[in-house]
Amino acid sequence: PPAEPLEPTRPLPTLPARRIHSPERKHERQPRPPRPPLGDRPSTPGTKPNICDGNFNTVALFRGEMFVFKDRWFWRLRNNRVQEGYPMQIEQFWKGLPARIDAAYERSDGRFVFFKGDKYWVFKEVSVEPGYPQSLGELGTCLPREGIDTALRWEPVGKTYFFKGEWYWRYNEERRATDPGYPKPITVWKGIPQSPQGAFISKEGCKCPDL
Repeated sequence: PPAEPLEPTRPLPTLPARRIHSPERKHERQPRPPRPPLGDRPSTPGTKPNICDGNFNTVALFRGEMFVFKDRWFWRLRNNRVQEGYPMQIEQFWKGLPARIDAAYERSDGRFVFFKGDKYWVFKEVSVEPGYPQSLGELGTCLPREGIDTALRWEPVGKTYFFKGEWYWRYNEERRATDPGYPKPITVWKGIPQSPQGAFISKEGCKCPDL
């Protein structure tokens, strides 16, 4: 754990679930269709996915809460429980953010960074910062410009880690540059497969060698 406790940040706002009012009269309402069986179901427009189906795009921790992203939807979890009103559409919460994002993390200044393909977005709370999206090349010349698989901010060491395929990079936010000696093979992280979909720091913390 860090030597000094991190300064608490303001929690993200909670938006109410958008309700669609039907013009039908009470006596004209149709009975609800039966629920389809659980399992791997394709996502169709207007149909909310089930978090138990898995196949997520990425996960991230914002303000100490876990956010799970899948296609154009996301879930918000506290104490391993999905919050009421979720999943919610990404566009409904973060205006201007596309579906199927590749990675996301919270910077030390409290900004949220999202990645998709060769571009990234920076948000302050739920509002995109002016001038975004930008190309990954703006973050540093040594990072993979075609996209990244996962991003992880590790506050105990003050570094951000980017993963792509069988490699990873350690990034210095203040210098906006990759540390010397990177990229390194992902096998340095014992037991982690190539191209991880998401990463986060658990509440229990962790110890590791010089990464």
